Amino acid sequence: MLIFNIPKKHQELIKEVSESFDNSELVEVDSLGADTIVQVIVPIITVAIPAVASIVVKAMSVSSKVEIEWNGIKIKGSEKQVEKFLNKLYFLDEKEKSEKASKKKGK
Repeated sequence: MLIFNIPKKHQELIKEVSESFDNSELVEVDSLGADTIVQVIVPIITVAIPAVASIVVKAMSVSSKVEIEWNGIKIKGSEKQVEKFLNKLYFLDEKEKSEKASKKKGK
């Protein structure tokens, strides 16, 4: 899952990111003493990674308070760096899932 943490005051960005992914989910998170954050949660697949990379870079350019995470790892960089990183993370995640499935079948 890819999570965009966007300050609530950036409504246009929240709308743009959520509309870019049909299967996204919005969650509002109150943070103590800071801006309210809206999380746009996006399950991604490998074919979507190039599109996701460009949206990640665009979102980060709007505000330094916008954060993007993949399984707890914060992502920043150029479009090519982000795309390469997301591809690696996606394939590592898939490998882990297939190893878990193999272990279940072996029991």
